Amino acid sequence: MHRGRFEQAKQTAAIQDKWLIVNLQSTKEFTSHMLNRDTWGNEAVAQTISVNFIFWQAYDEDNSIEGRKVCTYYKLSSIPVVLLIDPITGQKMKSWNGMIHPDRLLEVLMPFMEGSPKDYLNKRRLPRENFKQPTYPPLPEEPKGVDKSLLCRVALRLPVDGRRCQRTFLRTDPLKLLWSFCSSQLEEANQAHRPFRLTNAIPTASEVLDYESEMTIGESNLENSLIFVTWE
Repeated sequence: MHRGRFEQAKQTAAIQDKWLIVNLQSTKEFTSHMLNRDTWGNEAVAQTISVNFIFWQAYDEDNSIEGRKVCTYYKLSSIPVVLLIDPITGQKMKSWNGMIHPDRLLEVLMPFMEGSPKDYLNKRRLPRENFKQPTYPPLPEEPKGVDKSLLCRVALRLPVDGRRCQRTFLRTDPLKLLWSFCSSQLEEANQAHRPFRLTNAIPTASEVLDYESEMTIGESNLENSLIFVTWE
């Protein structure tokens, strides 16, 4: 287990090119004790993590500044929670709330033992000279006359001139529609021929969004967020 602060754990994981596992606990929740006893105390889990991952644990109590920071960074609403984080980009790759049993955890971690964070990053990067504009899903009309509880408003900061544009989505809309919206805005500026990435800027951290994610905009906790568009 890494004994330093969260940013130090992330830096260590990046240097060693290992995925970062974060566990936020609460002494008030019995599930936290179950995780320590049954999951982290499992010999196969402990050995797998010690060899292949960097593990960082904190308690979200009044005296845990680091725990509160991580809750804010990743907009966590319930504890305990386990996060699998790309230490290079800060992206949340996986998350589990409550208890996760040893066999299930090992099953989910298996694909991440087949490739490191750098491998993952390199696969996502396309040489600019070979770049072809992806075919993003069609952007539907902005919802109107819909219950506000079903809506999610997101703002983008474009790289062309720093212009900020906003749009309302349904919370059930796929996350991929953010790329559709961004592409439409870049086309207006004649800049759609360049590859770009979307980064959710949160206090003292950042999280690169994943186009391959199957999550919805609502599930991604992006309501009222400012997403920065940057060139690859």
